[in-house]
Amino acid sequence: MVFFNSVKKVAILIAVITLTTACNEEAFYKQDYLESINDPNINLPKGSLPDVPTNETESPDGTQTLTEVSEFFTQTPDEQKKVDILWVIDDSGSMGNEQQALAHNFEVFINEFIKKDIDFKMAITTTDTSTIEKAGLSKADLFFDHLTSIGAQNDESAFINNFQNNIKVGLNGSGYEKGLAGAAAFLERYHHEYYFRQDAVLSIVFVSDEQDQSAGTVASFIEKLKLYKADMSLVKAFSIIYDQTDKDKGLWGSIGSRYAEASKILGGSVSSISGDFHEILGDMGSTISKLVDSFSLTATPADVNDINVYVDGQHVSTGWEYNAETRSISFQEGFVPAEGLEIQVKFKVLGS
Repeated sequence: MVFFNSVKKVAILIAVITLTTACNEEAFYKQDYLESINDPNINLPKGSLPDVPTNETESPDGTQTLTEVSEFFTQTPDEQKKVDILWVIDDSGSMGNEQQALAHNFEVFINEFIKKDIDFKMAITTTDTSTIEKAGLSKADLFFDHLTSIGAQNDESAFINNFQNNIKVGLNGSGYEKGLAGAAAFLERYHHEYYFRQDAVLSIVFVSDEQDQSAGTVASFIEKLKLYKADMSLVKAFSIIYDQTDKDKGLWGSIGSRYAEASKILGGSVSSISGDFHEILGDMGSTISKLVDSFSLTATPADVNDINVYVDGQHVSTGWEYNAETRSISFQEGFVPAEGLEIQVKFKVLGS
């Protein structure tokens, strides 16, 4: 009996010590978190989530927490509005018609960029990462303005012809299409040359008739992008792929769900590769060109009807709109804030 009581006392003592240690650890991490979010030396990129949530409520069904966040932006001058576009093209043997359609309908894509005098740069790579030499290799000359707004201004006809020739990347690429890996490899290969710019919207366009077979998860691909883009709110993904609505995917086609997932996470659109390329490229070009006049949110609002916009501290209830596809706020003509003014966007996000 004495032995049993001693064992029980030891067990109780161990439990108390364990509980105390856990509480101390929890208090330590809470304190560490509070110190980190209040550290003035920690600088978040433009458009990132705020330091501290301002309010927490429950979702209508009571299963999730709604956290109110604020994101801040500054209205920039027109001459600072830039777009970089990376085309990632499937160069396997089944893509001949699609490459031809991209070339044939390119003008409808680029019209808005030229009309609005947007500062843009484009590059092209492929889904073939079968060797180190091929992975992320540019299929167009990057250093003679062949695919830039400067090239278009100098000779629009030559610029369009350059794109039409370069976008037809060939049909001898690997049958193991790895578009996500190809995009990451391009950024790794050329980021030292500063071809793409930190302060520009980066739109990655994937065009493939098969599923992405890159190693790792889509989330790991997005983590890689963060190595080359400080402000991830500026990164968008657009996918021209086979989706769930396509019944006829040909002999080799498959649903590109990983590309669609990247577009959903980053903000962008998904179009069927079996659709009308004239319409697809026209819509995509219009959407991307509007991003220079928009403010992209880093998180998805839980309720699009509960978004509040403030300009220079004043609440603005009209003159702006939210685009759920690109997860961005844009101001209508006549309501665009003056250069240098601060824009604050408040909304709630879902938490577990």
